[in-house]
Amino acid sequence: MLQQIKNIINKQEWTLDDKRQLLALLEQVNAEELQKLLNESTSGIRLLEEHDALISERMLQAIHEKIGVKDTVKKSFQITKWIRVAAAAAVLILMVSGAWLYMNHHKKIEPLVVKHEIADIAPGGNKAILTLADGSTVILDSASNGSLARQGNIEVIKLDYGQLSYKGSGGTSLMYNTIVTPKGGTYKLILADGTKVWLNAESSLRFPASFAGNTRNIEMTGEGYFEVAKDAQRPFHVQVGAMDIEVLGTHFNVNAYADEKNIATTLLEGKVKVYNGSEEVMLKPGQQVQSYSTHLKKLYDVDIKEIMAWKNDEFVFNETELKDAMRLLSRWYDIEIIYEGKIPATYLYGSISRNKSLTEILKIMESSGLKFKIDKQGDKNKLYILK
Repeated sequence: MLQQIKNIINKQEWTLDDKRQLLALLEQVNAEELQKLLNESTSGIRLLEEHDALISERMLQAIHEKIGVKDTVKKSFQITKWIRVAAAAAVLILMVSGAWLYMNHHKKIEPLVVKHEIADIAPGGNKAILTLADGSTVILDSASNGSLARQGNIEVIKLDYGQLSYKGSGGTSLMYNTIVTPKGGTYKLILADGTKVWLNAESSLRFPASFAGNTRNIEMTGEGYFEVAKDAQRPFHVQVGAMDIEVLGTHFNVNAYADEKNIATTLLEGKVKVYNGSEEVMLKPGQQVQSYSTHLKKLYDVDIKEIMAWKNDEFVFNETELKDAMRLLSRWYDIEIIYEGKIPATYLYGSISRNKSLTEILKIMESSGLKFKIDKQGDKNKLYILK
């Protein structure tokens, strides 16, 4: 029976009968046989490409049922279905590798190389610095909850769970505040007009304590998600470099990191209009506009789950290049990424919680053949991707 499974897996293409036969065999195989298959043919199993997800799901289900894994454990290994090795041209079905990781986690596995016995690197959290109109600063992550300051008639209040709220009715003068999240930081603001803003790591927002006049204008860098309070008489404008986003009341995300290829504005609800010089693009929900130095590019069907993953405390990868994924880790764990040699042509798929430590994530990624080394020089953590 074991050989029959291996013979099907090793075929270049699967017929409908092959799929049916494999599903039937997986219902019969026992845990010991599966263990043997995984130990002997891990590389072959990882070459399950472009085959039905049903096969991988059934294989994982069969393994878990036979070794008595509970749902809570099973879910914790869903991440392993997303790692693809450089040679693969399609999605690697790593559900099987997920079971392999589970069944072998008591065995001796080569550890990450960690120099100087540095502590594991914790995930980011609610961290930010607020600069008030008079130039004074408040470190929000260490400040107590409650009233922090007054900006004219507006009271600045720190709430639970990394939130900052502006309460009151303003006057005619604008008193600008700026909030900055460091690497490994995130924060939520509730502006005086009721607009809600979530800032991702390494981002900033410059805004008035209260809005005055016929428009509501703010400036941002990095990445932010906005739920803009409706006010038809006062359009809301987000200035990102030379690009201007105009809204009346809507939900959208802006990714404007300096080390990304473009500035991406993605609409979830309502309508927005994006300007870049003389060029103008209107978006509908599910659409994105990418701003380059010379032009705007409109995309009509984007992966909202991947784009909004950071706000939902996840990393979501959909054919994501390794270097792009490493930038996400760098911002969230405040680490410098160093490649020893050429950047591996590896692609990632799937999702994992951003609440895991860096070592937990790297351990899973190592199952794809990647190797890492963590070092610390002074107060800076460095992550090396080894040859």
